[in-house]
This record gives sequence, C-alpha cells and structure tokens, in this order.
Amino acid sequence: MGCIPNRKNPAQPALVLGGWTLRRRQRFHSADFFTLYLLAIGAGKEQIGLLNSLTNLSAALFLLPGALMVERFGRRKELTVIFGGGIARFLLLVLALLPLGWAGKGLIWTVIAVTVLRSIAGNLAFPAWMSFTADVVPI
Repeated sequence: MGCIPNRKNPAQPALVLGGWTLRRRQRFHSADFFTLYLLAIGAGKEQIGLLNSLTNLSAALFLLPGALMVERFGRRKELTVIFGGGIARFLLLVLALLPLGWAGKGLIWTVIAVTVLRSIAGNLAFPAWMSFTADVVPI
C-alpha cells in the first residue's frame, strides 16, 4: 500500500512507515510466539483459549473508553505514548522477566493477567493513535 506525500507535513511518510513497522515488530514479538511462550511455561489449551478470549473481550470493552478519553482530553500524542508506548511496552518487559523468578500455575495465571492488562492499555491507546494518524495520512 503506497503513501501519498503530504506537502504540509514532510515527516508524514516517516510517521506512517514508523508506526507500521512498530506495530509489525510488536505483533512479531508478542503474537506470533506468544502461544509457544505459554506452552513453555506450562499453560494448557484451556488457558490459552481463555487468554485469547479475554484479550478480544478487552478490545470490545476498552476501545470505546479510549475514544472517549480522546474526545474528553484531546491529548492524542500523550495518550498514545502513556498507554501504548509506556504501559503496554513495560508490561511486555514484565512478561519477559516473569519466568525468571516464578514457576507453576501462579506464573501462568500471572502471565494471563499481565497480558490482559497489556491488551487493555493497547486498546485504550488505539483510538488516540488512529485519530492522530488520520490527521497525518491524506485520504
């Protein structure tokens, strides 16, 4: 998919490409290998299915509050950085470090809880990011 340059914003192609590559990197690291991560720490198919259901439910429940935050506060960049760039990325680091000091069923349920929290943070940031990119990318 091509990008039509915007003469008013010369940084627009870099922003679009940068956002796309960051999203692809996040997806590559967290989604493509996450089932293997869960299996490696001992999660069963029921727990993996529950996690997938809860993350999808969080999208249904938290996209609208994210949009309401954008409408109310209007600080799209800050909301994107705080929830999407700060909290969600920090929780990804927590997920990577959890197995170092924990094992067993407690680890599995903690990973599920942290992953759902990470999904909530990402879904709260998503409307702000879409609103921000809508101003940058021409139709």
